[in-house]
Amino acid sequence: MTSGDENLNQEIVDISISDEVEQDKIQLEIEEFIKQINTRTIETSPESLSKHPLRKYIRKNLNRFSESLENGMLQRFKTSVGEDLFDKDTWKGIFYMLNYSLEYQSDLLKRRITGNYETDEWGYDPEVLQFVKPLFDFLYKSFWRVETSGMENIPDEGRALLICNHSGYLPWDGVMIATTIYNEHPNQRLVRTLYDLSFPSIPFISIVLMKLGQVLINEENCIRLLEQDELVSVFPERYCRTGMPIRDKKLSFKFGYDGFVHMSMMTGAPIIPVSIVGADEADVIPLPTKWFIDFGKAIQVEDGCMESIENADIVSMVSEQLQKNIKTMNNSRLSLRQSIYFG
Repeated sequence: MTSGDENLNQEIVDISISDEVEQDKIQLEIEEFIKQINTRTIETSPESLSKHPLRKYIRKNLNRFSESLENGMLQRFKTSVGEDLFDKDTWKGIFYMLNYSLEYQSDLLKRRITGNYETDEWGYDPEVLQFVKPLFDFLYKSFWRVETSGMENIPDEGRALLICNHSGYLPWDGVMIATTIYNEHPNQRLVRTLYDLSFPSIPFISIVLMKLGQVLINEENCIRLLEQDELVSVFPERYCRTGMPIRDKKLSFKFGYDGFVHMSMMTGAPIIPVSIVGADEADVIPLPTKWFIDFGKAIQVEDGCMESIENADIVSMVSEQLQKNIKTMNNSRLSLRQSIYFG
């Protein structure tokens, strides 16, 4: 930059964005400034119009760039000073949206502090779900890049029992199943995952799970949820594979209990097998593995009389069929996978 260029770093008066005459003056000033940059024969600087911070900042830092880049930046800035940018209604709209957002957040905070919000009988709080949903969506769409199939097997309404293979201790697989159905199902159904008895011993975890609509696992809770026509997900493996090497996890697949069969028989809820691939490698350390969630066809277990429910052979037969279905779905997906990170 020449010594004459330094004269350009002067203060200019505030712009009235509602005045079209001021806009024309700004355009003329920028055009004159660009002309001076091109000729490099600046003797006097154009009359100042404002102390506008943006233009002041640009002028102050222009000498850090090459002449061609500097000129291009000015041309683009000139273009941006159009009718939309300095239109009164545009700025009114922006102010309205900002003001509305701040008022909404303030009102939300006041209601949360005073306890003026609603939950259902299980403690589900929709506002908490919407607060954490951006994180779940990031994990679902960008981090684990979850691909799904069989969404048509999830009923549009009514009760159903989702039986899923489990990756280990951390409940990310349950979170991704719930996020998948909430995002991809046409009715945005909420999944009620039954969480393990060990979670209440961890500070705050059980409260968060409850606020997200999840429920402590026991047969009574599951039957009540199904009778309310909810979608309920259960992980019958529990922690059978926790701590195993990844290869052993894939070979070992066995339910830790068969209570879900009783629940299905007592409520008439169809059982939907769910296969999750990719979560095993992201159990303890959440690595960015590629996930696949497949929903199989429902198995309809007829409403059982007490003899059937208490018949260990019938219960075992249904449980083994579910294990076989999920293992087949797992193996089918694993046979197509070439990389744990890219699928």
